[in-house]
Amino acid sequence: MRYTLLILLLGLIISCTSRYKGMQLSSVTINDKKANKLIIDRFPDYGDGHKDGCVVMAEMRLNLTVNKNGHTSGQVTDVSSGEPLHKARIELKNKLKQTYIVNTDSVGQFATNLSAKLTDLQVNYIGYRPLTIKLK
Repeated sequence: MRYTLLILLLGLIISCTSRYKGMQLSSVTINDKKANKLIIDRFPDYGDGHKDGCVVMAEMRLNLTVNKNGHTSGQVTDVSSGEPLHKARIELKNKLKQTYIVNTDSVGQFATNLSAKLTDLQVNYIGYRPLTIKLK
């Protein structure tokens, strides 16, 4: 009985600390160009205080369009399946330190007009790792 519990405990520890190789991480495109380098904390953090924890959260993809007039729009989808994420919460911050919060529609799309240049953006959706990007 003790050996069985020990084996189960070791199996749990190994599965919780193993690396998630081959999984697709969140991605960002801005005006049809890859912008993954703008993602803050690119490595998975699964919510247990370690970079490779047991709580596996899904990853998302953000396709963003930003123009000089302050119009910002985009679509949020699941990185693996491509399914749109309905009612994802988008928090946008501009150069004037103003915050705008919008939700995606039924096809994962959102749009807003900012009064100044976009500087920060965070996408949150239940069951998914938050996606935070910092623009220059």
